[in-house]
Amino acid sequence: MRTMDQQDAWRNNLLQDVDLWISQKIQQKMAIKLKYTDRTYMILSIPSNASDNVYCILLAHNAINVDMAG
Repeated sequence: MRTMDQQDAWRNNLLQDVDLWISQKIQQKMAIKLKYTDRTYMILSIPSNASDNVYCILLAHNAINVDMAG
């Protein structure tokens, strides 16, 4: 996977998005039309509900527990 010419705050090289990289590799090997749908659009295109709030709280609590554990 190719790196971009940019670095993050910790001076690590930023990598290309894996989905764009895979689609380019597939198109190089096969003569097909491949349609790409941005994954952020799929997340933002649906409205949130109460269970999303509960799920986010569970994720946050688990993240804190993992961080405090070590």
